[in-house]
Amino acid sequence: SVSTYKDILNLASEVGDPSLVYKFMSLAKSSALWSSRKGIAFGLGSIMSKSSLDKLLFENSSLSNRLIPKLYRYRFDPNPSVARSMNDIWTTIVQDSSKTIDEYHEGILKELLTGMGNKEWRVREASTVALTDLLQALNKDKYQDRMEEIWTMGFRAIDDIKDSVRKAGGGLTRSLSQMLVNSIKVESGSSETNAKEVLSKLLPFLLGTKGIQSDAEDVRDFSLETILKLVKRGGKAIKPFIAELIDQFVLLMSTLEPQIINYLTLNADKYNLKHDDIDAKRLQSIGSSPMMNALERLIDLIDDDIIGDVVVKIQSTVKKSVGLPSKAAASRLFVTLVVRHLQLLKPYGEVLLNTCISQLNDRNTTVSSSFATAAGYVCRVCSVDVVAKYGEKIQASYFESEDEKSKIVAGVASEAVSKYSGDRFASVASAFLPVAFVAKNDANKEVAKNFESEWTENTSGNGAVKLYIHEICALVKQYITSPQFSVRQTSAKSIAEACNAIDGATGIGSSADELFEVLMNACQGRSWNGKEDVLQALVSLSSKSKPFVDSHPELLAKINKIVITEAKRRNKDYQKHAIVSLGEFASIYPSEELHDQVLEIFEPLLSDEYYESEDEDEDMEKDEHKTVNAKSSQKNLTREAQRMKALSSLVKSFQIYPDKTYHPELLEFTLKALEGTINSNVIIPTWRSQIAVDEGLTKIAEVLKGASNIDSNNVDLLIKTWEIIFKNNTKTEDCLLYTSDAADD
Repeated sequence: SVSTYKDILNLASEVGDPSLVYKFMSLAKSSALWSSRKGIAFGLGSIMSKSSLDKLLFENSSLSNRLIPKLYRYRFDPNPSVARSMNDIWTTIVQDSSKTIDEYHEGILKELLTGMGNKEWRVREASTVALTDLLQALNKDKYQDRMEEIWTMGFRAIDDIKDSVRKAGGGLTRSLSQMLVNSIKVESGSSETNAKEVLSKLLPFLLGTKGIQSDAEDVRDFSLETILKLVKRGGKAIKPFIAELIDQFVLLMSTLEPQIINYLTLNADKYNLKHDDIDAKRLQSIGSSPMMNALERLIDLIDDDIIGDVVVKIQSTVKKSVGLPSKAAASRLFVTLVVRHLQLLKPYGEVLLNTCISQLNDRNTTVSSSFATAAGYVCRVCSVDVVAKYGEKIQASYFESEDEKSKIVAGVASEAVSKYSGDRFASVASAFLPVAFVAKNDANKEVAKNFESEWTENTSGNGAVKLYIHEICALVKQYITSPQFSVRQTSAKSIAEACNAIDGATGIGSSADELFEVLMNACQGRSWNGKEDVLQALVSLSSKSKPFVDSHPELLAKINKIVITEAKRRNKDYQKHAIVSLGEFASIYPSEELHDQVLEIFEPLLSDEYYESEDEDEDMEKDEHKTVNAKSSQKNLTREAQRMKALSSLVKSFQIYPDKTYHPELLEFTLKALEGTINSNVIIPTWRSQIAVDEGLTKIAEVLKGASNIDSNNVDLLIKTWEIIFKNNTKTEDCLLYTSDAADD
């Protein structure tokens, strides 16, 4: 026990001043502390070695400078007995506590900051609690220059290994936070100069590696909480720091994102997740994050004095941003700026738009789409010329990019302008809508989706096609020879749709020559899926523009050659469509040379050998015959449908010439084809074939009514064909079967 004489002697000996033993004895008698060795164990000797009464303190300032700080700390010792005894000693030797604290504040502050880094947890805890009390007792001017050090040790305390020290650190940092917020409330009477000085020192600290970028989660959370409070309540004081805060907040978005998100993004396939779904969730979380709310609050505080600095800083921020959260936050920043400060941003519209454009090629589709949307908003503050140039860049991005992602982003960008900058879009619609019309025919539905939506929402149907037909033709003419097959295919489909959308010669007007040129170019080259629509559009345009075509014989010859060439393609799937166009064209522009070609093309198509040469899956045939009747089998019905389609085109192609004559060989072949349809060796005719030959024979008879003279042999053949068809179609069993099949259908 320290109350023993031996222990007191040892204590005095360790202090190095044996004369103090009597004073220690006096204190021991009056304090319950000396009933244990706890005080000695944690440095009481260090205190009492310099302890003295008022006289000793007065005479020895060096002693008092060392004693007062240590004694102040011990008043907050986590051991209640020690704390109580130290308070008794403090009360005994300190007459005016406030005055003493004020006089020795530098020493006390130094002792406490040092103690917060001590290896003994009781010293760290006592120092932390004591510092909290000291800051309340002192005027802030006395410790203003050491605020960064105080914050540093406070954050160190809340990351302490000891739970009680962490709690003490939490109390200190909350107190510091409240004092900081109060010190910058200019509206409440705080000095604006002082507020700026405080923020200039502490904001970099809170935003740095010791604050919001710390490895300790508790420190990061508290730093963020404090910064958000400053933004929310800072008012005018925070204004000079808005540009820097915006920059830091955006960059920190990626830093503060939970690591598990990055892990999931990198291992999406492992967990059967889609990258786009993960990015969508990330984007959603950014929009509702406290940091984003703080950014919006900062944007609200922007005025014409700082808007220039903010724009410059944002440009730099976008370039430095790394990771989806930061880049997505930057894109949202543009949107919020335009919505809330439309007039202020007008001088900077082109600069902001170029910044957005620079991010459209980001490898992450979510990021590039976000900036594409932001660019749509920014167009509100851009001139018409700037928006028109932007439209040209979107056009180039769609037609000249080889990857699908760039085309998708181009669609998002184009639609965003129409959605969010309606006035500007209306002024330069000719730079956007023709591209949208063409691109909406893209084979990739994901690419076409946004363009189709843009076209639908901003046009009133076929009238818009007529309005922009020159621009559409110019686009197709420019890109119909693109090295990318998908672009050529899309361009060809688009001009076909444009021609079909225009009604009659009056709708085509002065565009006929241009349309024919583009369509004929589109028909060049091998067959591809959808080319049949282009060929049909060429024939349809020829029909609508017959006076124009008749007045241009060279044009008619070119169209004639193209139609024949396409009908001779070896691709059977394509040829069955091409012959329909051939039949229609021959019915509009009949000529002996054309009918010679029709005869040559249709002869093999309507022969039984054409079907016998097809490769069939024998096993499938056997199974098919086992389960269904051969007449109603899928193979038979498919062949019958193909033959009826070809037969219909052939019949349609048979027309008389302007001089009232006709092609006798074509008539003879057509009549035999009608007869062969119901007497085929490879196709079992159904009631559908019977109806088709009836209608075909009727149409031929109607055409021949206009002929000036019909060859007797043709008349005989016509009568013979009629008799065969009549006999076949009036069989009792066939009539009954026809009724049954029709009922089933």
